[in-house]
Amino acid sequence: MKYPGIIAVILLCCGALSAREKVRTVLFPRREAVLASRVESRLLPCTLRVGESFPAGAELLKLDDRRYVLEYKRTSAQYDFHEAAFETKRKLREKSLTSDFELKKAEFDKHMSRAAMDRAGLDLAACTVKAPFPGKLAELITREYETVRPGQELCRIIDDRTLMAVMNVPAGDEKLTAAGNTVKIRMDDGKVISGRIYEVSPQADHRTGTRRIRVEIDNSRGVLTAGTTGELLYDR
Repeated sequence: MKYPGIIAVILLCCGALSAREKVRTVLFPRREAVLASRVESRLLPCTLRVGESFPAGAELLKLDDRRYVLEYKRTSAQYDFHEAAFETKRKLREKSLTSDFELKKAEFDKHMSRAAMDRAGLDLAACTVKAPFPGKLAELITREYETVRPGQELCRIIDDRTLMAVMNVPAGDEKLTAAGNTVKIRMDDGKVISGRIYEVSPQADHRTGTRRIRVEIDNSRGVLTAGTTGELLYDR
Protein backbone atom coordinates (compact mmCIF):
# COMPACT_ATOMS: atom_id res chain seq x y z
CA MET A 1 0.00 0.00 0.00
CA LYS A 2 1.37 3.45 -0.99
CA TYR A 3 1.60 6.37 1.41
CA PRO A 4 0.37 4.58 4.55
CA GLY A 5 1.40 7.57 6.70
CA ILE A 6 -0.73 10.01 4.69
CA ILE A 7 -3.74 7.71 4.82
CA ALA A 8 -3.40 7.39 8.59
CA VAL A 9 -3.29 11.18 8.97
CA ILE A 10 -6.39 11.58 6.81
CA LEU A 11 -8.25 9.00 8.88
CA LEU A 12 -7.24 10.74 12.09
CA CYS A 13 -8.40 14.10 10.73
CA CYS A 14 -11.72 12.60 9.65
CA GLY A 15 -12.13 11.15 13.12
CA ALA A 16 -11.42 14.51 14.74
CA LEU A 17 -13.92 16.24 12.48
CA SER A 18 -16.49 13.57 13.22
CA ALA A 19 -15.91 13.98 16.96
CA ARG A 20 -16.52 17.73 16.61
CA GLU A 21 -19.60 17.39 14.46
CA LYS A 22 -22.28 19.87 15.48
CA VAL A 23 -25.04 18.47 17.64
CA ARG A 24 -28.25 20.46 17.36
CA THR A 25 -30.90 20.45 20.07
CA VAL A 26 -34.48 21.58 20.60
CA LEU A 27 -36.05 22.61 23.90
CA PHE A 28 -39.31 20.88 24.76
CA PRO A 29 -41.56 21.45 27.80
CA ARG A 30 -41.15 18.82 30.51
CA ARG A 31 -44.90 18.20 30.49
CA GLU A 32 -47.62 18.96 27.97
CA ALA A 33 -51.13 17.72 27.44
CA VAL A 34 -54.04 18.08 25.08
CA LEU A 35 -57.24 18.28 27.10
CA ALA A 36 -60.40 16.87 25.55
CA SER A 37 -64.07 17.09 26.42
CA ARG A 38 -65.64 14.17 28.29
CA VAL A 39 -69.23 15.23 27.61
CA GLU A 40 -71.31 16.69 24.82
CA SER A 41 -72.07 20.34 25.35
CA ARG A 42 -71.37 23.91 24.21
CA LEU A 43 -68.04 25.58 24.94
CA LEU A 44 -68.42 28.84 26.83
CA PRO A 45 -66.03 31.82 26.37
CA CYS A 46 -62.55 31.27 27.79
CA THR A 47 -61.26 33.90 30.22
CA LEU A 48 -57.69 32.61 30.02
CA ARG A 49 -55.44 33.98 27.30
CA VAL A 50 -52.89 31.98 25.33
CA GLY A 51 -49.54 32.20 27.11
CA GLU A 52 -51.10 32.96 30.49
CA SER A 53 -49.92 30.96 33.50
CA PHE A 54 -52.19 29.02 35.84
CA PRO A 55 -51.78 26.84 38.97
CA ALA A 56 -52.70 23.17 39.24
CA GLY A 57 -56.45 22.71 39.59
CA ALA A 58 -57.28 26.05 37.97
CA GLU A 59 -60.43 26.27 35.84
CA LEU A 60 -59.30 26.46 32.22
CA LEU A 61 -62.53 26.03 30.27
CA LYS A 62 -66.22 25.81 31.05
CA LEU A 63 -68.92 23.92 29.17
CA ASP A 64 -72.63 24.71 29.35
CA ASP A 65 -73.74 22.51 32.27
CA ARG A 66 -77.47 23.31 32.54
CA ARG A 67 -78.57 19.97 31.13
CA TYR A 68 -76.25 18.10 33.47
CA VAL A 69 -77.41 20.08 36.51
CA LEU A 70 -80.98 19.00 35.80
CA GLU A 71 -79.92 15.38 35.29
CA TYR A 72 -78.02 15.38 38.57
CA LYS A 73 -81.03 16.79 40.43
CA ARG A 74 -83.29 14.13 38.87
CA THR A 75 -81.01 11.22 39.72
CA SER A 76 -80.37 12.61 43.21
CA ALA A 77 -84.10 12.76 43.92
CA GLN A 78 -84.50 9.28 42.49
CA TYR A 79 -81.79 7.98 44.80
CA ASP A 80 -83.41 9.58 47.85
CA PHE A 81 -86.70 7.89 46.93
CA HIS A 82 -85.15 4.43 46.51
CA GLU A 83 -83.09 4.82 49.69
CA ALA A 84 -86.26 5.61 51.66
CA ALA A 85 -88.08 2.70 50.00
CA PHE A 86 -85.28 0.32 50.97
CA GLU A 87 -85.38 1.46 54.60
CA THR A 88 -89.14 0.90 54.64
CA LYS A 89 -88.76 -2.60 53.16
CA ARG A 90 -86.02 -3.41 55.66
CA LYS A 91 -88.21 -2.49 58.63
CA LEU A 92 -91.11 -4.46 57.19
CA ARG A 93 -88.87 -7.47 56.68
CA GLU A 94 -87.80 -7.32 60.33
CA LYS A 95 -91.47 -7.72 61.21
CA SER A 96 -91.93 -10.45 58.57
CA LEU A 97 -94.39 -8.19 56.68
CA THR A 98 -92.58 -8.54 53.36
CA SER A 99 -90.44 -11.11 51.57
CA ASP A 100 -86.69 -11.40 51.07
CA PHE A 101 -87.28 -10.90 47.36
CA GLU A 102 -88.97 -7.52 47.90
CA LEU A 103 -86.13 -6.44 50.18
CA LYS A 104 -83.49 -7.50 47.67
CA LYS A 105 -85.33 -5.70 44.87
CA ALA A 106 -85.48 -2.51 46.94
CA GLU A 107 -81.76 -2.81 47.67
CA PHE A 108 -81.02 -3.34 43.99
CA ASP A 109 -83.07 -0.27 43.01
CA LYS A 110 -81.18 1.76 45.61
CA HIS A 111 -77.78 0.70 44.25
CA MET A 112 -78.79 1.36 40.64
CA SER A 113 -80.11 4.82 41.44
CA ARG A 114 -76.90 5.60 43.34
CA ALA A 115 -74.86 4.56 40.31
CA ALA A 116 -77.00 6.79 38.08
CA MET A 117 -76.51 9.71 40.46
CA ASP A 118 -72.74 9.17 40.56
CA ARG A 119 -72.63 9.04 36.77
CA ALA A 120 -74.60 12.29 36.54
CA GLY A 121 -72.21 13.85 39.06
CA LEU A 122 -69.21 12.89 36.95
CA ASP A 123 -70.81 14.36 33.81
CA LEU A 124 -71.58 17.58 35.68
CA ALA A 125 -68.01 17.83 36.99
CA ALA A 126 -66.67 17.23 33.48
CA CYS A 127 -68.28 20.48 32.34
CA THR A 128 -65.48 22.29 34.17
CA VAL A 129 -62.08 21.57 32.60
CA LYS A 130 -59.36 21.95 35.24
CA ALA A 131 -55.58 22.01 34.92
CA PRO A 132 -53.95 18.69 35.85
CA PHE A 133 -50.67 20.50 36.54
CA PRO A 134 -49.40 24.11 36.74
CA GLY A 135 -48.40 25.60 33.41
CA LYS A 136 -49.42 27.83 30.54
CA LEU A 137 -52.17 27.76 27.95
CA ALA A 138 -50.38 27.01 24.68
CA GLU A 139 -53.30 26.72 22.26
CA LEU A 140 -57.09 26.92 22.10
CA ILE A 141 -58.17 24.20 19.69
CA THR A 142 -61.95 24.63 19.82
CA ARG A 143 -63.65 27.99 19.36
CA GLU A 144 -66.09 29.34 21.91
CA TYR A 145 -69.80 28.51 21.51
CA GLU A 146 -68.99 25.44 19.40
CA THR A 147 -70.78 22.23 20.33
CA VAL A 148 -68.23 19.63 21.35
CA ARG A 149 -68.51 15.87 21.73
CA PRO A 150 -66.77 13.41 24.05
CA GLY A 151 -63.15 13.02 23.02
CA GLN A 152 -63.00 16.28 21.08
CA GLU A 153 -59.81 18.26 21.75
CA LEU A 154 -60.29 21.59 23.51
CA CYS A 155 -56.88 23.04 24.33
CA ARG A 156 -53.18 22.29 24.72
CA ILE A 157 -51.24 23.18 27.86
CA ILE A 158 -47.53 23.03 28.71
CA ASP A 159 -45.41 23.14 31.84
CA ASP A 160 -42.21 24.95 30.83
CA ARG A 161 -40.77 25.51 34.31
CA THR A 162 -38.49 22.61 33.37
CA LEU A 163 -37.41 22.08 29.78
CA MET A 164 -35.97 19.05 28.05
CA ALA A 165 -33.19 19.56 25.50
CA VAL A 166 -33.50 16.66 23.05
CA MET A 167 -30.53 15.80 20.86
CA ASN A 168 -28.71 12.93 19.12
CA VAL A 169 -25.13 12.44 20.32
CA PRO A 170 -22.35 10.05 19.22
CA ALA A 171 -23.17 6.60 20.54
CA GLY A 172 -19.58 5.98 21.62
CA ASP A 173 -19.20 9.12 23.70
CA GLU A 174 -19.32 7.83 27.27
CA LYS A 175 -19.67 11.27 28.81
CA LEU A 176 -22.67 12.22 26.68
CA THR A 177 -24.42 8.89 27.13
CA ALA A 178 -24.31 8.67 30.93
CA ALA A 179 -27.38 9.86 32.84
CA GLY A 180 -26.56 12.44 35.50
CA ASN A 181 -23.66 14.09 33.69
CA THR A 182 -23.78 17.84 33.09
CA VAL A 183 -23.61 19.34 29.60
CA LYS A 184 -23.61 22.87 28.22
CA ILE A 185 -25.66 24.22 25.33
CA ARG A 186 -25.32 27.47 23.39
CA MET A 187 -28.74 28.68 22.29
CA ASP A 188 -29.13 30.37 18.92
CA ASP A 189 -29.70 33.70 20.68
CA GLY A 190 -26.28 33.42 22.36
CA LYS A 191 -27.35 32.25 25.83
CA VAL A 192 -25.21 29.47 27.30
CA ILE A 193 -27.15 27.12 29.56
CA SER A 194 -26.32 23.91 31.37
CA GLY A 195 -28.37 20.90 32.32
CA ARG A 196 -28.24 17.35 33.59
CA ILE A 197 -28.64 14.35 31.29
CA TYR A 198 -32.01 12.99 32.35
CA GLU A 199 -32.34 9.92 30.16
CA VAL A 200 -30.49 8.14 27.39
CA SER A 201 -32.00 5.98 24.67
CA PRO A 202 -30.96 2.34 25.16
CA GLN A 203 -30.71 1.84 21.42
CA ALA A 204 -28.40 3.52 18.91
CA ASP A 205 -29.45 4.57 15.42
CA HIS A 206 -27.45 2.33 13.09
CA ARG A 207 -27.77 4.84 10.25
CA THR A 208 -26.23 7.78 12.12
CA GLY A 209 -24.30 6.07 14.92
CA THR A 210 -26.01 8.26 17.50
CA ARG A 211 -28.15 7.86 20.61
CA ARG A 212 -30.93 10.21 21.64
CA ILE A 213 -30.61 11.91 25.01
CA ARG A 214 -32.83 14.28 26.98
CA VAL A 215 -31.18 16.96 29.10
CA GLU A 216 -33.13 18.52 31.98
CA ILE A 217 -32.95 22.33 32.01
CA ASP A 218 -34.16 24.47 34.90
CA ASN A 219 -36.41 27.25 33.58
CA SER A 220 -38.04 28.36 36.83
CA ARG A 221 -37.21 32.00 36.01
CA GLY A 222 -38.82 31.70 32.59
CA VAL A 223 -35.86 33.03 30.60
CA LEU A 224 -36.02 30.20 28.03
CA THR A 225 -38.74 29.44 25.51
CA ALA A 226 -39.90 25.98 24.54
CA GLY A 227 -39.33 25.24 20.88
CA THR A 228 -36.11 27.22 20.55
CA THR A 229 -32.93 25.58 19.27
CA GLY A 230 -29.28 25.50 20.13
CA GLU A 231 -26.01 23.61 19.81
CA LEU A 232 -24.19 21.30 22.20
CA LEU A 233 -20.90 22.65 23.54
CA TYR A 234 -18.23 19.95 23.74
CA ASP A 235 -16.20 20.07 26.94
CA ARG A 236 -12.86 18.61 25.87
